[in-house]
This record gives sequence, C-alpha cells and structure tokens, in this order.
Amino acid sequence: MTTPNGPSSPTDGRVGEVVRASTTEFETGCYELYQSPPLGALVVCGEETPIFGVVADSLTESMDPTRPPAPRGAGMASEREVYDDNPQLSRLLSTRFTSLAVGHMSGSDIRWRLAPNPARILSFVRICDDDETRDFSAEVGFLPRLLDARVGSPDEFVAAYLRRCAAVHSDPESFVIRAGKEMAGMLPGQLRRVSAILRTATS
Repeated sequence: MTTPNGPSSPTDGRVGEVVRASTTEFETGCYELYQSPPLGALVVCGEETPIFGVVADSLTESMDPTRPPAPRGAGMASEREVYDDNPQLSRLLSTRFTSLAVGHMSGSDIRWRLAPNPARILSFVRICDDDETRDFSAEVGFLPRLLDARVGSPDEFVAAYLRRCAAVHSDPESFVIRAGKEMAGMLPGQLRRVSAILRTATS
C-alpha cells in the first residue's frame, strides 16, 4: 500500500481540507460546492501520519449562519438556471462532510485503530483509490464502533462502506459474508440489525 502523500494534481482524489478534528472524527471543507464524497467512502487525510476515515455525513449551508439562503427560483424553468443566474452562490454556500476515524498509517503499515493525535487543521483530504480501499478493508473489526456513532445514520453508512469495499474485492460476496460474521460475533443479540445492514450493503 502506498503511503498517502500530498496531492500533486487535481485528479488525485483530493476533495478538500480538514476544518475541524478530534481523535475520533474529522470534518472536511470541500473545494467545490456539493462535491462531498459518497456516504461510506474511505478517505485519508494528512501527510506525516495519514488518518483514514469513513464518510458518515455531509452538509451544505450558508457560510454566514445569520443569513440563510432565500428562494431565488420563482419563474425559472430549472434548478440549474437558479445557479447560472446567481453565480455568487458558490461563494455564499459551503459543503462539508464528517468522517469517522477508523485507522492510520504507522510507517508503511496500516493500524486499524485511532491515531495518537487528531488530524491537523487544513490537512489535505482525498478519496482513497481502489487499491487502498481493498488493503484497508482487509480488517473490519472497527465496524461495531462505527455503529455506535452519533453522526448521521450509522447503519446506512456502514452498509454503504461495505458495499463500496465489496466492489473492489475479487469475490464481493465472500467479503460481505466475512464482514457479517465478524460483526455478528462482536454484536451479540443484534443479529437482526446485522442482517439488515448486510441486506442494504448487497442491494
């Protein structure tokens, strides 16, 4: 697995920078409006100690909380026309997303546990490529911790994460079955919940 480095081109998957961070999660401000990664995507931030996160929630709102957006589309034929007629919206609105920390790099090795320190503010955040996603999803023991998160809808983003990981494995069905067995073993008494997550992940 290649240790994540600072992005060198607009095509390297970089989507924004860390604007808030704790040891358990980090929030990213997107460079482009509405361009947050999909729910459940694996992302990575930082250079010295890259930290991995699973996208759990995203938000678009006014940059100035005292000035919420007002309707502008009366008489217009499409939503696209609203934005074309109001180009300043890209400067008045912002898109952010929250990722739950699930691991980090220690030298060239993946550690599936929280990093010793939070991500640095303004660390670059990018979407992991297929190889990185495949390597990281070799371990799923952290998933029950995500299901206790108070961010977004945990069952939905865990299912989305499993679905995205399965897509990059040579045997998607075996991956999902293994993940389900491990979750079931770590979540006694919650078999119905685990089954529902797996159904969503494979639908």
